Amino acid sequence: MDDSAKVKQYLEQNHGSITRKQALAIGINTMTLSRMAAAGKLERADRGIYIDPDFLPDDFLLAQHRFSQGIFARDTALYLHGLTDRTPLLLDMNFPQSYHPAGLKESAIVPSFQAVHLYSLGITEVLTPGSHLVKTYDIERTLCDIIRKPNESENEVIVQAMNEYARRPNKDITRLFEYARALRVTEKMRGYMQVLL
Repeated sequence: MDDSAKVKQYLEQNHGSITRKQALAIGINTMTLSRMAAAGKLERADRGIYIDPDFLPDDFLLAQHRFSQGIFARDTALYLHGLTDRTPLLLDMNFPQSYHPAGLKESAIVPSFQAVHLYSLGITEVLTPGSHLVKTYDIERTLCDIIRKPNESENEVIVQAMNEYARRPNKDITRLFEYARALRVTEKMRGYMQVLL
């Protein structure tokens, strides 16, 4: 099987995207990606990432590829977890305090910078609507974040997310309050949960 056929097979199995790193890992010469892009068989979505022209680009995947230390947070994480029906126009991402990548100001990212012990709290992976795995905060961490800085989320979104969470059978109240303590929102969270549970 030649490299072009390997790329096509990989694209079919991975929802239409491939990175240079992934190509190298499966033994594909990265020049093949460049040649396929020049021939119109692939689109270069960003530096080091290519997509099948028949697939819609996955903005979540592209953002995480471009800003590798970014973790989807707040309203974007609510959307990825199905706790809100509002598709985000801008993507909320958390970064470690020491990470300031080029191009962030020009992107559609709303950044937040945190100390490492808070940044790493509650990281998980979820599938995007385009079926790609991306890093985001788990539901409990996300709920704490949206009440920690309530001016960054609309009240209607916060209420909808809390109601959706309260209805879920797999909610983890213990974890929720561990995060609430770490993020110093215990009293606010208790107020929401006493009403909903």
